[in-house]
Amino acid sequence: MTKPLLAAMVLVTALSGCSRLAESRINPFNWFGGSRSEARAVPAAQTVTVVDRRQLVTQVTSLQVERTPGGAILTAVGLPPSQGYWDAQLVPVGPGGLPQNGVMVYDFRIEQPLEFQIEGTPRSREVTVGIHLSNIELSRISRIVVRGQVNQRSTSR
Repeated sequence: MTKPLLAAMVLVTALSGCSRLAESRINPFNWFGGSRSEARAVPAAQTVTVVDRRQLVTQVTSLQVERTPGGAILTAVGLPPSQGYWDAQLVPVGPGGLPQNGVMVYDFRIEQPLEFQIEGTPRSREVTVGIHLSNIELSRISRIVVRGQVNQRSTSR
């Protein structure tokens, strides 16, 4: 009878020690407390200005709109001053990149070559860029303008 009693006393003593360990800083489960909700200071609305370091293509030589089942593809061809220009894109102009009074304006932007390039023939310098316009976007557009440095081209419906 003394052995079961002795075993019970050892067990009770060990378990009481566990409760102290459970509350101690050694126990990794106690390293962080529970989460709580806190008020967060929200900064005033900020305007982010994105600076596009690409320049306008020197000249826009052609502009074409081809209908597709879901809208249209707008294609423009530009002529930079030399070969090697890259990263061409039609960048929407205006508030939110939306049409104003039915007119959608795009800047034909292009990145300069990283090193000196020969001028080459006009045909060898041509850069073509295009974007897809959905039927929803086209419903708000009656005229499209693509701008370069020395000229702009437009098309209307």
